[in-house]
Amino acid sequence: MQFKNTFSAINRNSITAGLQFDFALPYKGYFNITPQMYKAWQYSGSYAAISFAPAFPGAPNGWLDFDPTWSVFMSYYMPLGFLPESIPLSVSGNFTIIGPMGRGAKPGVLPAALIAPTITEYNGEPVRLTLDASKVLWGPKYSHFVDVWVAYKYWRNLLGLDDTSNLACLSLNCRGSSLYSGITVKF
Repeated sequence: MQFKNTFSAINRNSITAGLQFDFALPYKGYFNITPQMYKAWQYSGSYAAISFAPAFPGAPNGWLDFDPTWSVFMSYYMPLGFLPESIPLSVSGNFTIIGPMGRGAKPGVLPAALIAPTITEYNGEPVRLTLDASKVLWGPKYSHFVDVWVAYKYWRNLLGLDDTSNLACLSLNCRGSSLYSGITVKF
């Protein structure tokens, strides 16, 4: 559960159910794909404000109740075992695709112009390159105690909003990508 301390904050809660299929990759790697059913509820303070208007009741308490839809989650991990043992690199990633979820409000509750129907959402970290720094410095006994990594993140149609035509995307930035890096330390 997420908590945000602003009136207009967006908070999406969801559940999924599906089957996961696992496939082996070289060098003890794996690829997983999970087709699933996806159901979401989302809070937006801006819709709660609309509910106080006398012309129409709005979304109850700012919550939108989306239609069930399909989604696909994919992930992979593979050590680059063809490199010398002194260079313990691996590549990994994940990606989620969520189908259209409708408007989230019951017909007639909010004017259609206020809530556009959602479209397919794409979100993930398709590639992450990881160096097992502790294995390089202290040997195999300390493998993955300290990892140094660089990754690429991509998202499009964030929250199901059409990033090419939705006015909300001007402030939310519904499309983006970034390159970032970090260090992971195991305690």
